[in-house]
Amino acid sequence: MTLATTGNVGAIRVIGNGNGGAMPREFRKPNFGKRHIELRFEDEEICVYATTTGLERLMTFCKSLLDNPQQGHIHLEDYEILTKDSLRGAVAVFVSNAEE
Repeated sequence: MTLATTGNVGAIRVIGNGNGGAMPREFRKPNFGKRHIELRFEDEEICVYATTTGLERLMTFCKSLLDNPQQGHIHLEDYEILTKDSLRGAVAVFVSNAEE
């Protein structure tokens, strides 16, 4: 996973390089408007594009799940945070075998 930032916009990309090393399509900057996160699936990669506020909200969601694992998951579309072009998404917590 990589984290890149440009100005006040951050991007987390889960690398899958399913395109055989070909150059990715031309980048299309998210239109955030009053929202802060856009989820995309591009070139066999899950991409999370966010403003700094959006990344802070993701951290808050993750912290909430860590503090209350019985909560299980948070659907991001339940909050006014995703852009109109965003895929729906959820953040979930599971206990790994190593943690049991």
